[in-house]
Amino acid sequence: RLMSRCLLFLKEKGLITPSDKFFTSMPNKLVPLCICGLCTSECDEHNFDGTMKPPTQVRDSYNHAQKMRAAMTYAFGRLCGLGSLPWHESEVSGRMVGNPSVSETVGTYMTSLQRRKVSFFCVYTFPAVLILLQVRAGETATSMKPFYLYLLLPHLAHLCPIHTLAEWLMVSGITYGYLFRKMASGDRVSPQNSHMVGLPLCFKLVN
Repeated sequence: RLMSRCLLFLKEKGLITPSDKFFTSMPNKLVPLCICGLCTSECDEHNFDGTMKPPTQVRDSYNHAQKMRAAMTYAFGRLCGLGSLPWHESEVSGRMVGNPSVSETVGTYMTSLQRRKVSFFCVYTFPAVLILLQVRAGETATSMKPFYLYLLLPHLAHLCPIHTLAEWLMVSGITYGYLFRKMASGDRVSPQNSHMVGLPLCFKLVN
């Protein structure tokens, strides 16, 4: 299924023609970039041409990107007989040999994608971080008191809870109940008004 999706993507982007064989025992040197492009199109915050995707566009998880890479590794390694040898230039023939999915290009991209996914998750769980703020010594309060959140400067927007909250409300479509709900399958927000594990009642929309 993922192999078919890969071929469809490459044909739609004009990277291969209908007569080209992508999965072959002698792949060309651009195959690693094609694999990165496939993951970018479905999992990254950027489009294949480098432009940013709108916040409302659904992006698959890093785990899905790993599955896509695993499918490419299997296709070239087992079906095309290239094994698991890292992609490199032969000193004898001068051509690229090995498995193109096991290449420095793909590995570097996957590491970068993982960092960006983790960075977004850290901002997304900002309320959970606030819960862990230490209270003054001897304080016996059992819940957090109301507090202000201030808008950060534009160059710090990626760390700003106000920007994050505004984008989250637009993307999730939540207009009532808990702001941070349980996640359903496919990294989707649950339609049920049930909060994430560990989040208190203070993160709730009120009239």
